[in-house]
Amino acid sequence: MLYQLTKFLEKLEDVTAALALVIVLFSVIWGILSRLLPVETAVWSIELSGVVFTWAVFIGSSAAYRRGMHVSIPIIIDLLPKVLHFLIFIIVQIIVFIFLLYVVYLSGLLMIESANRPSPVLRIPFTFVYLPVALSCLSIALTTARLGFEKIKTLQTKKGD
Repeated sequence: MLYQLTKFLEKLEDVTAALALVIVLFSVIWGILSRLLPVETAVWSIELSGVVFTWAVFIGSSAAYRRGMHVSIPIIIDLLPKVLHFLIFIIVQIIVFIFLLYVVYLSGLLMIESANRPSPVLRIPFTFVYLPVALSCLSIALTTARLGFEKIKTLQTKKGD
């Protein structure tokens, strides 16, 4: 059940990020065309593309983290003994997890503060603008915890052999 829920949320993340990029693309294209064609200028397109781009970036970063696509330079870590490598990995995972939960907390406060503040043109509550930060950091925190537990489980399996 948990596995199926995780897979569903991963697909939802991927679809949301991809859909957000498509919306940004069409919004920007329409904004440009509306300035060139004899139609009413789409002033909303700039705001829409900015809000949706925020969703694409944060939700996309969560998907990238889950796939291990973020930049890392493990040259020094790879030179260390396996035990030290493992300890550093776990410590880093704990620090990242705590930091991400703190960001989720702060973004939650920001969303509550901005609930009654609409955006200038589209009148979208700013809570919607800040929501992807909380969702992304929560997703990355859960992935971080999963990676840490998998690493510990792998080590326990190797010790048992």
